[in-house]
Amino acid sequence: MQNTLDLLGEAESILEEMKLDVDAYLFDLYQVADVKQQTLTLTMSYRRMIDQHVLWIRSSDQLSRSDGESAMEAFRWLVDYRNWRTVGETLVGDVRGHSWWYVLFLCGMAVLIGNQAHLRRTLGDLGTRAEKKNCFEYSITVRAVLLTVLISIPVPLVMLFTAWRLAASVNSWSVTNVGADFTGSLAGGLMLTAAVFFPMEFLRQFCRLDGLGIKHFAWDKPVARTLATNLRWLLDLSTPLIALIAIISMHTEPRWESSLGRAAFILLMPLLSIFYARIFRPSTGVFSQYLKQHPGGWLDRLRWFWYSGLVLAPLSLAVLSFVGYHYTAMRFARHISDSLWSAVVLVVLYFLAKRWLVLNRRKLKNAQARQRLEDAAKREVGRDAGLPTSPLLEKPEINLADMNDQTKRLLTSLVVAAGLLIGYMIWSDILPAVSFLDNFTLWSVTGSQPDETVRITLSNLVLVMPIVVLLFVAGRNVPGLLEIALLQHLPLTGAARYAITTLTRYFIIAIGVVAACYTLGLQWSSIQWLVAALGVGLGFGLQEIFANFVSGVILLFEQPIRVGDMITVDGTTGTVLKIRMRATTILNWDRQELIVPNKDLITGKLLNWTLTDSTNRIVVNVGVAYGSDTQEACELIRKVCAEHKNILREPATAVTFEGFGDNSLNLVVRAYLDSLEHRLQTIHELHQQIYLAFNAAGIEIAFPQRDLHIRSLPDSLQSWLSRKAGK
Repeated sequence: MQNTLDLLGEAESILEEMKLDVDAYLFDLYQVADVKQQTLTLTMSYRRMIDQHVLWIRSSDQLSRSDGESAMEAFRWLVDYRNWRTVGETLVGDVRGHSWWYVLFLCGMAVLIGNQAHLRRTLGDLGTRAEKKNCFEYSITVRAVLLTVLISIPVPLVMLFTAWRLAASVNSWSVTNVGADFTGSLAGGLMLTAAVFFPMEFLRQFCRLDGLGIKHFAWDKPVARTLATNLRWLLDLSTPLIALIAIISMHTEPRWESSLGRAAFILLMPLLSIFYARIFRPSTGVFSQYLKQHPGGWLDRLRWFWYSGLVLAPLSLAVLSFVGYHYTAMRFARHISDSLWSAVVLVVLYFLAKRWLVLNRRKLKNAQARQRLEDAAKREVGRDAGLPTSPLLEKPEINLADMNDQTKRLLTSLVVAAGLLIGYMIWSDILPAVSFLDNFTLWSVTGSQPDETVRITLSNLVLVMPIVVLLFVAGRNVPGLLEIALLQHLPLTGAARYAITTLTRYFIIAIGVVAACYTLGLQWSSIQWLVAALGVGLGFGLQEIFANFVSGVILLFEQPIRVGDMITVDGTTGTVLKIRMRATTILNWDRQELIVPNKDLITGKLLNWTLTDSTNRIVVNVGVAYGSDTQEACELIRKVCAEHKNILREPATAVTFEGFGDNSLNLVVRAYLDSLEHRLQTIHELHQQIYLAFNAAGIEIAFPQRDLHIRSLPDSLQSWLSRKAGK
């Protein structure tokens, strides 16, 4: 028993010691976890600091003569015979070890290069077929794209294959292998050079006289040739510099990149500036046709602003690199290049989609023409057989013009949205550097609390620019995208869709203005008194403007008039074209645009012909001569109205004998139409057909008659009449 108690005591003491050890171990683990968390926090803070500051820190000193020795050292490394002999020996050894790769590549290149002339001829034949108006095959354009790729790819393919085999050989070497650094740098440089060369060559081939741009997408021929010519000399001059920059950047020696690599970069930037100056020139550049077709637009008004910015951007990067911000200049150059090439890709995709839409619209137009011919033939056969034909049985045709406008808006909206998304993805890694601009305070404002002060820095001013751009793009495209993607599929009238899209545009503008003001520190708490004072002043000085704006909103919600309605205002009848913030535009019968303030439409009297029902009545007055058979005349008029295709059967046409005039028996015709579209035409046809029917039936249409009673004549006239009567 005693032994059992002793064993239990020892077990308890062992458990206590184990518990203490476990507690100590857990405490150590907590400490290690705490240290690890602190390390992670410190690492993230350093990373954020680097992201914020590295873009604004000089990567080297200003370019000077002292960099000449480093540049010469890098140049000697580039032209060293031993390095190139190592490259040659590497390729020879790789050929021996992987000969089947080279056999396949050489056979493929032989076939590709040997068929270049045939590919170009085939591309020209496809272009000739594509520019014909009776072309409906989209596969022709797809084949042309593939042929353009095959024509553009030989040189980049050689670069990529050589870089791949060199990189594979270097990866199998030991670290101390002589020439490994040069061979690896050459492999990486060739890959980067091919990645830059291929898009430029593809775009140049895109602008061939018999290529995609001119033949398939109807690009302006002088503009396409200007782009192709400038791409030719840019490829010849920039490819060696790009290869030099890429090879030097792959080497581990930073001094060489800041000397020879920087010199090559500075030489490359003026070439890009000249290239941009030629292809973006407003008078003859790639935007020249758009500017001529849209004079007075924002792109036209700001032509010298964006043109100067594009031309001076490469030169600015060259200056940045020269003064020591080479890393910053390289980052911006890479992002600008990616942005431009992304824009080129989006433009190509846009025209491919537009080509598909054009061909489909052409197919629909051709199908409609065939259907009209078939219907006309059927009516002709039925008329020859004496069968009745009714135009009401014809199927309504698709409005190709409206469909074209809608698809263009949708396509443009999708391209703009994709461009914004790609632009954000390209420039997202530079956004943390913008926070470095918080160190530069522009002004201070009072925060939400009385003792709170908010600093407005240079970063706020930089961030508000994309907000304004996004506001402009969204305000122009999102309502159209909403209408096409969603509203067209809902059971809504055209006026309701217009009201929703207009209010959506107002909402987007309001959100953008609030966001921009908030970014600049213009919070409600700090400007409420200013807004109140301005509201009072503007309320008295611009009360008509505010009244028209509020009236416009009421028109959109209440909808006493809608876009497309036919209304009469102050004796002017026309169709409502637009309901804007201040005024409404009405197009009258003379194709004149009447601008009516919204307030007048709310507070004044107007006649809406199509508010709830488009059915309208026409009144035709007919006068027949005394002695005519009025019952027969009324029956003839009823028959004419019954046979007319535009006159409704219900409500029924009424023909009444309504009075005895001075010279005629007055008949009145009251008939109803389902719309105002054919009102004038129907009145004209009724007048003509009633006249013909009365003429065939021998019923005389009355005209004014007068009896002349002569009371006295001059003496000379009486004597002359007497002589005549005597004879």
